[in-house]
Amino acid sequence: MNSTGQRPHQTKKIIDTNQYLIKSAEEAIILDPGGIELFSPMFSGILPHVQIDNITTLFASHQDPNIISSLDLMR
Repeated sequence: MNSTGQRPHQTKKIIDTNQYLIKSAEEAIILDPGGIELFSPMFSGILPHVQIDNITTLFASHQDPNIISSLDLMR
């Protein structure tokens, strides 16, 4: 990573964020789902761990685009 927190191979327009999945047997919560640019890799990364119908909650810690711009894609 460089001093801005980006991986060297990434375009400067993408900001890495930390997405978290918390799950139980019945439901799952995604914390800070990330930006539009990260939606596909983030979502494909969680699918082996949880069924889509079990995702009951999306939590955004704040309203920066790198945290929440993918929310519309999760409808």
